[in-house]
Amino acid sequence: CEAALLVESGHYKALEELIVVTAPIRLRRERLIKRDGISEKLANQMIEAQISDKERLAHATYHVRNDGDTTHLYEQMKSIVEKWREAGWL
Repeated sequence: CEAALLVESGHYKALEELIVVTAPIRLRRERLIKRDGISEKLANQMIEAQISDKERLAHATYHVRNDGDTTHLYEQMKSIVEKWREAGWL
């Protein structure tokens, strides 16, 4: 299940585990502006309207940092999948 507002909506409670992916505010802003073609002001407003990483991470089973290249992201996800395999989930 992938959903940007799992914690805000409370739907995370129906999950056995939760992966929270974070990135520095600077990167989020840059990505929003590039992806959506919006102003920096609007990007900041959108980010400020979200709950904090601290609040989201309070419910996380795993924390993935999306602040590097795709290899770094892959290694983090690979580690989680290995834990699931060890637990017999896969």
